[in-house]
Amino acid sequence: MIRAVIVDDHPLIRETLRQYVETSADIECVGEAADGQETISLALELEPDVVLMDLNLPVKDGISATYDITRSSTVRVLVFSALETDQDVLRALQAGARGYMTKRAAAHDVLHAIRLVHQGDLLFAPDIAELLQVNQRSSQGEVKRLLQRLVSTPRLSGRELSVLQGVCRGLTNQAIADELVIQLSTVNTYITRLNKKLGTHTKIDMYIQAVKEGIIPSPFAERPTEQRL
Repeated sequence: MIRAVIVDDHPLIRETLRQYVETSADIECVGEAADGQETISLALELEPDVVLMDLNLPVKDGISATYDITRSSTVRVLVFSALETDQDVLRALQAGARGYMTKRAAAHDVLHAIRLVHQGDLLFAPDIAELLQVNQRSSQGEVKRLLQRLVSTPRLSGRELSVLQGVCRGLTNQAIADELVIQLSTVNTYITRLNKKLGTHTKIDMYIQAVKEGIIPSPFAERPTEQRL
């Protein structure tokens, strides 16, 4: 029997999750917590197999609670959160989470994720896997490489990425401004920021570094043929 602790600051969500678990013959809910500090105490006291962890918690957030639990016990943490950005996922994985499910997930998907995490796998919701460009069911090696890539790659905003793509396509600053419907001075500001983040000084250097970091596809990358599709 898989022993699980359910963590969420909303009583209704905890009740719903507990009902999910009670439909399963191989998973039981051995405890519930409403904040991060309570979760840590409960995890260390009960030593469950899996903690189903929300991230947006009072007293102590879910990321900090995950870190403390995984550093001081063998309890595995599966994130179950409404937060879905790559930064949220990155922080959770760095803290020691063994998977990341979103609150749009169906009941059977949540139960399946608990089982796989208990077995030692790492599991991601389909949209999170697509965001991170990994398989839904990943190995520890794959996740380690993912973390190395995310940590080493400069974090760009959506607008910064759009400007960078324009630069790499050989557009002038004015052409980028016209395409994005922003002021020329704004484009110049973004390019200054990009040079700082990428450690570059010219547009050519910016393009080379963007390819090196994997932000922009290499022009020499093999393109899939029609037969491979």
